[in-house]
Amino acid sequence: MLVLVTGGLVATFGPLLAIACDTCQDGVRTPHFENALILVAWLGVPLTTLLTVAGIFLPRGGAKAGGIGLGVLTVLMVTLLALGQ
Repeated sequence: MLVLVTGGLVATFGPLLAIACDTCQDGVRTPHFENALILVAWLGVPLTTLLTVAGIFLPRGGAKAGGIGLGVLTVLMVTLLALGQ
């Protein structure tokens, strides 16, 4: 459940936090790497979440797969924030 919740939060709030701008007039900035941001948010995060959930149900190494998946989701969140700057 933790992987699904984390994947949902990264997919939902990652792009929003990446384009948020306090000093912009409308509150939204246009990122330089817009296509890469969309690719990571729409393909990278759901695919990572799906593969992690599938890996958890393997007979061996389920907890290890879950930990690696959470780590990859964290890296993807940092990547989304970096692409938005």
